[in-house]
Amino acid sequence: MYDILYKISKLEYLEEIKRGSLYMKPISWFRSLEDGGQGDAKEGLYTETARGVLYVRTKARKYSVCELTNMKINAKLKSPIFCFSYAKKQNLNQLSLADFVSQKLIEEFTNKEENYGIIIVKKKMFEHRLALAAKTLVDMSGYVWDKVTYSDAEDLYLNPVYRKRTKFAHQNEFRLLLPKVEKEKDEYYRLELGSLEDFSCVLPISFN
Repeated sequence: MYDILYKISKLEYLEEIKRGSLYMKPISWFRSLEDGGQGDAKEGLYTETARGVLYVRTKARKYSVCELTNMKINAKLKSPIFCFSYAKKQNLNQLSLADFVSQKLIEEFTNKEENYGIIIVKKKMFEHRLALAAKTLVDMSGYVWDKVTYSDAEDLYLNPVYRKRTKFAHQNEFRLLLPKVEKEKDEYYRLELGSLEDFSCVLPISFN
């Protein structure tokens, strides 16, 4: 069984990824895409709707820390992120998009007027490449690579950058976050990892 990462985009952008050049946008930009299906307006947001008291428990006793009221706390909305979808495949020599890519995902990220495709990347090799790059690239200091969870619960969540609402669960994302980098909503950041060609492939998507 193989763990694979994949991303749907215009073919020209996928070739950039294959060369190891990742085009990243800050969380605030993704939050603005709510209507297009790609973004989540609550992305990167802590929420707490109930009132109560927050406690810290030690072996000796339970300490009252503070009283909770209704609140919203923004996380690192300026930090750039890069997302892949995730799947498991038994055989990489026989790839059928219908086996692991939902039609909803294709509809969200493509249109019939332009040339789109999908890049498929071996997950373990990509993670190894991230670890190597982090040894030399200052901007990757403290980088986070983790799976997104999907929930509609309005609770205090300590890792909001990696939570989206269940309406986006079909995206099944893994996400790379660079917390040391800050960009405004309309700015981008390009991370140069080095070629991924040895463990990736790009396939065109046909609408026939």
